Amino acid sequence: MMRIWLRRSFTTAAIVAGLVYLAFATYLFAIQRSIVFRPDARDVTEAVSGLPGAEAVTLATSDGETINAWWKPPQEGRPVYLYLHGNGANLTRRSGRFQRITEDGAGLLAVSWRGYGGSTGSPSEAGFRLDGAAAYDWLAARVGADRIVLFGESLGTGIAIWLASERPARLLALDSPYASIADLGAMRFPWLPVSLLSLDPFRSVDLAPKVTMPVIAQHCTQDWLIPLSETERLMRAFPQPPRLIVIEGRCHIPDVSRLLLPAVRASLAEARPR
Repeated sequence: MMRIWLRRSFTTAAIVAGLVYLAFATYLFAIQRSIVFRPDARDVTEAVSGLPGAEAVTLATSDGETINAWWKPPQEGRPVYLYLHGNGANLTRRSGRFQRITEDGAGLLAVSWRGYGGSTGSPSEAGFRLDGAAAYDWLAARVGADRIVLFGESLGTGIAIWLASERPARLLALDSPYASIADLGAMRFPWLPVSLLSLDPFRSVDLAPKVTMPVIAQHCTQDWLIPLSETERLMRAFPQPPRLIVIEGRCHIPDVSRLLLPAVRASLAEARPR
């Protein structure tokens, strides 16, 4: 009798545990995009005044969305940065960084992802690729691919790497990149089949082998969001060894003007036709 009771109790407990697991997995699947994407939807059109010499432009994507962007034309012969920002806030919070990037006469096209900064649509990896493609095509038609520097920040590095694998550019600059968002999720939830549940895996490590342009990246030793080991795994996937600038300390998206920007400028100067 006791054995029957224990067997039934164990079976009941297993069923309850299974249902709890399934419910939690379903919940995380439903809210995953609110974890990955943290948009500030406030329109950034008027805030472009925070970047002297820049103007607000709108870009049309192939799926009918309207994307806001900030455009600062370059001085004669200078490169132009296609800036692809990370998962939080909007362009306004990055105006100081944009000033430092363009202080030497370089141009800038900074994209406000769909769902961010007054752009229409909802965030997704597939949608971000369309946004990045629209921005690249708009920019290449004005300055030519040989002057474009693809600049990705955190989540935006995934789109920068995708563009670099599909389109020509002068250089790829990566600030706090990752190998795979799905793999990062699996680290945080090892007891869930994250790779099967992920709607937006952002597997940069699979795209890196197709990138042939020079690559420069920076990452902090104690990045609380993306482990340095993940960036190192990504770096090993590029066919040509990239330059990885490792910054000591606990940080994410460190000061761009300290090491990364000077390295990018030096690389551009070395490759400049004479």
